[in-house]
Amino acid sequence: MVTGLGLQALGLAWIAEVGSPTVAYSALVVPFILSGIGMALYFAPVANVVLSSVRPEEEGQASGANNAIRELGGVFGVAVLASVFAHYGGYGTGQSFVDGLGPALYVGAGVVAAGAVAGLGVSRKVRRPQGQDAPQSVLAA
Repeated sequence: MVTGLGLQALGLAWIAEVGSPTVAYSALVVPFILSGIGMALYFAPVANVVLSSVRPEEEGQASGANNAIRELGGVFGVAVLASVFAHYGGYGTGQSFVDGLGPALYVGAGVVAAGAVAGLGVSRKVRRPQGQDAPQSVLAA
């Protein structure tokens, strides 16, 4: 998860750095790929972390809460980044678009990087399936 968030942050910052009104699409392919790989490395494992941190009878609630928080994060993320974009730029010209896009992407990269740092605090606890609370040697006897 930390690697995924790190790749997302790197991709966003890279796009902000190379952004210009005349940027070639080829200059954006690698940061798009990095960000896409980062998303894949984050979103699948985070569901596993959430579900493995609760008892089996709580998995439905945990999954619902995870989905609701993900959607809420998307809503607030769009609102905050749109506000940053509007403060620094706009849609009037290509240059004003890039003037707003850069700061918004840097803010997004910073938030994702902060998430990567926070991800370092996630414990690697493995939940045993029901009925396997005893050590394996006891179950085999």
